[in-house]
Amino acid sequence: MATETELRKKLNEDPGSHFFVELANILKNSNRYDEAILICMKGLEANNKNHEGRLLLAQLLYEKELFSFSVRELNELRKDHPESKYLKKLIEKLSLEELEDVEYLDDDSTEETIAEIEFSDEDLDALLEDD
Repeated sequence: MATETELRKKLNEDPGSHFFVELANILKNSNRYDEAILICMKGLEANNKNHEGRLLLAQLLYEKELFSFSVRELNELRKDHPESKYLKKLIEKLSLEELEDVEYLDDDSTEETIAEIEFSDEDLDALLEDD
């Protein structure tokens, strides 16, 4: 695994490189969400078809309780995968949460939220496939 410094160097050379997702994950794991969001946004500006990066951005925005922005990113992803039932359900769930007061969510819930799910390339492919 490359270090943060190595990844930043690679991204300076090619901002749309898939390495932005790896760097954003390192930042996320260090609780540096704002930096991770900026890295995703810059990476997606240069490579807007990077679905893993867009899903990660949606997850980061959710963690920051920016639900409408998270839904917006998922809607962008859904443009390329309009038949994905998973994305449709996720968007609906986040849209409802956007309307709720987050402090009153049931803490005993065993369901994973998008922010708690770890995604690999294989998971992303499976999520985007038609059911």
